[in-house]
Amino acid sequence: MNINPQIIASISTIISSTLFFLAVLTFTKKTTAVIGYRFLSLFLLFLTLNFTDEALNISGTYISHPALMLIFQPGTYAIAPCFYLASVYLTSIDKKLELKLVLHFIPYLLLLALCIFTFLITPEAIVVNKPKANHIEKIASIFLLTLLFIQIFWYLFISLKQLRKHRKSIPLFLSSFAGNDYKWLSQIMMGLGMLSMIWLLEVIAAEPLLSLLASIIYLFSFYYIGVQIMRQKDIISFFPNQNQIADDLVSNLEIGGSTGIAIAVNPASPSLKKKVLTDEKVNQLKHQLLELMSSDKPYLDAEITLPKLSKMMLSNTYHMSYLLNDCLEENFYTFINRYRIDECMRMFKNPSYDHLTIMGIAFECGFSSKTSFNISFKKVTGMSPREYRTSSKEKMD
Repeated sequence: MNINPQIIASISTIISSTLFFLAVLTFTKKTTAVIGYRFLSLFLLFLTLNFTDEALNISGTYISHPALMLIFQPGTYAIAPCFYLASVYLTSIDKKLELKLVLHFIPYLLLLALCIFTFLITPEAIVVNKPKANHIEKIASIFLLTLLFIQIFWYLFISLKQLRKHRKSIPLFLSSFAGNDYKWLSQIMMGLGMLSMIWLLEVIAAEPLLSLLASIIYLFSFYYIGVQIMRQKDIISFFPNQNQIADDLVSNLEIGGSTGIAIAVNPASPSLKKKVLTDEKVNQLKHQLLELMSSDKPYLDAEITLPKLSKMMLSNTYHMSYLLNDCLEENFYTFINRYRIDECMRMFKNPSYDHLTIMGIAFECGFSSKTSFNISFKKVTGMSPREYRTSSKEKMD
């Protein structure tokens, strides 16, 4: 099918404009995870250069202004590293910048140097060695393309590992996964993998229709990215050694169900077996905690976190983490949601709440996610919320 190349060039220009706008929005986003969003902004900026390169190539601009290649072409090799570093610094906001991060950009810097070297070669030298130059260019193109796809899929793989590690650490400090798990970043990773495969097919098949369809998919995908970036709330860094504690405990988390929601924790790892509190202090805090949960019901707060609970206890986050994970052998997520489920069960049995839907009661009890509520409820009771409510009413009748 014959498609006017200018149509594809126009769509690429629209995509570039969209990406540049998103890069600016991301760069200026007010957040505590400044470094993470800066790398995400760079990721979008290098994507902007990539699609601008496609538009300039199709329109023939490079023929009259070849020096522009130095700006737009090498940036492709910085896209994947920027995304990986964004995932690292968004999920570890107390992590500092290090000089060794430059190593991630070696392919980009080498290609930039190669482009500059190629650009400096005189046209006369190219004409004299044209057959040899064509052969070298073909080999170089295959090598660089192979390197690019290896780089992309490697960085997507380690980015996914980073996000999974973050997701496993959530139960240690938060009572809800909703809005805290960067699920959209995982979706972007899967999308980038699929789009990379489409891009590879574009290169191999050189089919204009495929390029057109791919460009349209790209456009809508980037709109989705923009919406998610603006909606994402901050993941708070609670205390300086939070990441170390998470590393010590995260390997002990048991992941329940296909959703990967952590619902239990094994006894703490050896590194946390060292006594942080005396037995007397542990018993005091334990009694105080149970009294607080009974009287103030902090679990009804959908935004309750370990630091908030620690403040209510007039304690610190590290001691509370030790109390829960080592002494009570529960993570924060399980501890809070167990109380929420008990409250739900009480309300299900009380005729005064018959006017509320199941999710209405769940929200009243502090849950903010239907999936989290259903999985946690069934884990504790062995029944779905609907089955439990129906059974409770039948027993009352």
